Parts: sequence; C-alpha cells; structure tokens
Amino acid sequence: MNLIERKTSLFPSILEDFFGINNFNIINANNFSPAVNIKETENSYELQMAIPGKTKKDFLIEFENDILSISDAMTKNKESDKKETFPLHEFSYNEFKRSFKIPKIVDRDKISAKYLSGVLHVFLPKLKEAISSSKKIVKIS
Repeated sequence: MNLIERKTSLFPSILEDFFGINNFNIINANNFSPAVNIKETENSYELQMAIPGKTKKDFLIEFENDILSISDAMTKNKESDKKETFPLHEFSYNEFKRSFKIPKIVDRDKISAKYLSGVLHVFLPKLKEAISSSKKIVKIS
C-alpha cells in the first residue's frame, strides 16, 4: 500500500517558500474539496478544477488581496414536483469554496476562466517582466 501525503497546512515550510515548491498557498473552506491541478508553462499558470455536472453560471470566481477564491453557491434542494418520490437518491449537491494565494508574477488584469467537459479552467498569465526575467545564467567565479 502506498500512502500519499497531502499537505493542507496554512503555514508552508521554509523549504517550500525558498524553492518555490508550492507557489499557491491553498486554503480550503469546508469538507468538500474538488480536485485541483495547477499547471505551469513559461507564460502562465492554469488552474484546473474537476467539477462535473455544473454550468458556468454555478461558479463564482473572485480575486481580492492576492487571493483567488472559487465557490459554488448551487442550491442544495432544487424545487421538484411534489408528487415525485425517490426510492433511491444518491445525487448530492455540495457547496464548496477553495482559495489560492496567487504569486506576484501573475497579471491580475488578464485572469480568465472557462468551464468545459466538467473541468473549470482558470488561466493566470504571467507578467511580461516575470517572463523575460525568469531565466538567469549564474557565472561561476
């Protein structure tokens, strides 16, 4: 059996800060937490959140004080015909909120998102200054 450790600490380690292992400090607001991938390219980050069965209107994406928050305020009990009964009811509609501390190198004015095939994609382009200064050659003396 393999155990996978998932850090959910609000206080990241010094090594993570120094080496940039975790550029996005993740804050979970409740027990239901959709799976997230964070992809980095030379020009941008892409946050991918697996949330099937929704529409783009179900999401609220807010950005304030370097914190990107994604939430779903979908109503738990949708109105249905009072004559309907469910011998088996396994669907659940959970509200969630996930927040991410965004690195300073992200161009806040160009953040965008799309919802496609059950995955919410949030695009976080890097500032041009960060892209041009990202590669540095260190001379050995």
